[in-house]
Amino acid sequence: MIHTQQTAYCHPTIFMIDHEPAFGEKRSFRQFMEREEGYDIAFWEAWDMFDRMKDTPITTAKIWLKLLDTIHKCATHHLPELEKVGSDLDGNALVKKKQGRCDSENWYGLRNDGCLSDEEGIKDIIKKIWIEKEACELVVNVDQDNHYIITKEVFFSLGKGSKIKEILITNEGSSENTIEAIYKKILPIYSQSKTDTECMRMVLTAKPEDRESKALKIFQNYLEQIKKAQAKEEKLKRIAITMRDIMQVHLYFDGNARSVYILANIMCHHNGLKVFYPRNMCMFDGNSVPTMVREITKGQERFASMFGDVKRFSKSFLEYKNAVVGVYKLFQDNQINNKPLEEAVKLSDFNLLLRRTAVDSKHLSLMKLLLQNMAILNIDINSKGANSGSVGDVANKFKNEEGLELLKKYGVK
Repeated sequence: MIHTQQTAYCHPTIFMIDHEPAFGEKRSFRQFMEREEGYDIAFWEAWDMFDRMKDTPITTAKIWLKLLDTIHKCATHHLPELEKVGSDLDGNALVKKKQGRCDSENWYGLRNDGCLSDEEGIKDIIKKIWIEKEACELVVNVDQDNHYIITKEVFFSLGKGSKIKEILITNEGSSENTIEAIYKKILPIYSQSKTDTECMRMVLTAKPEDRESKALKIFQNYLEQIKKAQAKEEKLKRIAITMRDIMQVHLYFDGNARSVYILANIMCHHNGLKVFYPRNMCMFDGNSVPTMVREITKGQERFASMFGDVKRFSKSFLEYKNAVVGVYKLFQDNQINNKPLEEAVKLSDFNLLLRRTAVDSKHLSLMKLLLQNMAILNIDINSKGANSGSVGDVANKFKNEEGLELLKKYGVK
């Protein structure tokens, strides 16, 4: 926490991680950094688009899509272009693209965990496939060996290692009767799935040009509908629907949720609404409209209580980014080549970095920089490592007299 005389508010790095992780996972800021080196600076660059565009009118669908592309590029430029995801039967590496627009089949998982989807949201997805003929499929796991697949043509059950076992419903006759029959099969499975096991998988099969065309239609519809929206609730509804539809187009290989999350906040600001910090960045994956509106509203209250107003938040976020860049620059200028220190910097774990500077007085300039930016970098000078103790303990252990003198100036005895 950063403390001022008037208000206590959370460090901006909290805004970059899920307030309530999905699937019961514990994802700290450090865990995000371990998974994606450079995540924090990339996220800041994406958020910087909020500050650049928050007061700029956007009047065409093409500009909205271009803005989303720019946000996404900023938010994911630190990711590798390719990531190994396994091997084929011959031992050849299987790779997955991480950056840019998706140019092949893509998918994302949905679970009944209270963050990413709800029953009405799943019904909306089924309607999109069955009634509106969207270019996607919904795969629903019954158990480890079996699952149901809904396509725009058929709804069938598939057993492990087999072809289609049974056509349950064909797209003939009354569509309403058909979709009700699908609900009866699928929704009980969804309602009972509260474990870490993936319950559903939304598979996007559209071509890249079709996805872009769809996204442009979504943004055009937003522009037309938001003009008619007067009440706060109606504005939030239009934003929620737009973000859900964009999320379900799944334009990019990776980073869809964080990009849509930032864009939604720009839309809120453009419509005189407060920015929000949701429970989870993937709240637009498969939730119903009332759930999304409720989550945005709660997220607005959460942002205000945790970060204050958006001007203060952006200022503190910029200070954090500049301080991190300052650490990088010091490493470069001083040609620091020390693996333990480099490891801490890669994780943006500045508590750990401070403790490790105390090992040797030759790192005094780095220690001083960290001490000068303790609040900005969210450093707790009393934090202890599992084996090392506090920064003072480390300096004492290694008889770092210059380090101890510097620490005394910052209240460490």
